[in-house]
Amino acid sequence: MPPCFSDFEVHRIEAHGSEKVRDTWITVKGELVTSRYEAEFEHGEFCVDVDVKNSGVVAVMCDACKKGIPCINMCCPHGHAFQDNPDYDYNDPEPVYSMCKKKEGGLSYDPVLWDHNDKVFLDNWKKNKHFIIVGAKMIPEDKVVSHSFECPTVPNNVLDEGLIRAPTDLGTFRVLINGKLEGKDIFNMGTNEKETKRWNTESFCVVFASPPDYDYGMENETLSNVSETSTGTDPYADFDFNYMTCHDEGISWCERFTSTFHTILLSLSTVFLIVTLMVYVCEDTLRRTNPLFSKITIGFISNLIICFIVLIDNYLQNLEEERRETMPCILSGYMVLYSFLAFFFWINTM
Repeated sequence: MPPCFSDFEVHRIEAHGSEKVRDTWITVKGELVTSRYEAEFEHGEFCVDVDVKNSGVVAVMCDACKKGIPCINMCCPHGHAFQDNPDYDYNDPEPVYSMCKKKEGGLSYDPVLWDHNDKVFLDNWKKNKHFIIVGAKMIPEDKVVSHSFECPTVPNNVLDEGLIRAPTDLGTFRVLINGKLEGKDIFNMGTNEKETKRWNTESFCVVFASPPDYDYGMENETLSNVSETSTGTDPYADFDFNYMTCHDEGISWCERFTSTFHTILLSLSTVFLIVTLMVYVCEDTLRRTNPLFSKITIGFISNLIICFIVLIDNYLQNLEEERRETMPCILSGYMVLYSFLAFFFWINTM
């Protein structure tokens, strides 16, 4: 078995001369290729064995998305486009409005990943080396569904709208180097303000489809691609890679509890540090006993008070809004860096 630090994946290998379409095969070089990933895995990353129960051969490999490499999910299987369903009937709720269909000639998605500074993009990150494109599950021919991408389940989320089109007309969307989707300067019609949202890798997918027609209404737009097929010779002339999102990445109960717990403890420590500092300042006997050590202690305590106050402010501000690249965030970062370095210097002098 390959050494895995997370889950295993089992892929059924295509048998020579088999009539059924399999999703996995081995190249003449001994590398494993699956329909889920647009990548080839070397021999040391998988093993092959016989499936006695289903009379076939399977390959077992580690979950490629849990090896420290970001994964970008596709809404449809590799080589598929999101197209209108010709059998759709508005009066019949059974057929889906749009569905994934195999594109003749194939399809390849090679995105440019951005870092957290919107003025700098990384064009030296290569697909299958620094990130992996993950295709959705193959859809059986006897099953009519819009797509095979599944949004993660969020407990007690009454506003979960499922998979919807990203509002690319209201902001700037890009994939970050950690695999998350960032929507920057999204105009909120309710508050008339711009905001930044992020979706983790499990909460969005990339789709090859034509741009949505927002005149059809939000209900149809959220379900699928509602634009008409191109009238030219190429039916994919107006198609492009776009994003579909689930719920945006909110603050989990664990993160909120940790931030609240740390804030309370830091606040208590700050109060007692201020009391200790006042004692050293007001009590003359402590300063006369060892003047140099008293001054060092006062500097050490003052540095800790400044550090804790800045950390408390960071915890409180991060719960309310996104403030990266703002001047208060930059100043607080330098203050935390300075105070932590000064902490070790004061320790060495005591």
